[in-house]
Amino acid sequence: MKNVHFGLFLVGALLLAGCSSHPSMYATGSRVQIDRPIYLRGVFTWWDADEQYQLHPVSGQQGLWMTEVDLIADGRPYEWKIGDKDWHCGTDFGYKTDSSILKVGQKRVVDACAEFNSIKFIPKTDGTYQFFLDLREQEPVVYIRKKD
Repeated sequence: MKNVHFGLFLVGALLLAGCSSHPSMYATGSRVQIDRPIYLRGVFTWWDADEQYQLHPVSGQQGLWMTEVDLIADGRPYEWKIGDKDWHCGTDFGYKTDSSILKVGQKRVVDACAEFNSIKFIPKTDGTYQFFLDLREQEPVVYIRKKD
């Protein structure tokens, strides 16, 4: 019986340790919060966490993050995700369901622990595009706007 109790204790301790190993995501209600730098990562950054593509909070919009990137409309999809430097679960945002292709202005719920689910975007024209991560809702959402 001692072995059963010790086994249950050990399983509980491991579960608690696992929860504490992802400090980048915690809930206030059911909203995701970011406590470390996050980056737009994709084919245009060789999937690196490039300081040029770090997302920053949008002024006056708590929970809304944004970065900009210049893209060429060559008809091929740009694959991308949002993640921290080490792809921690909780700050590894990729598509959750539906198609992986995202169009300008279209909002898509994302998974914060999306190990392989990169999102695709095919710009119709060359230009600067703004990539947003919106954490103000029940689930995290991404969308893209073309900068004027």
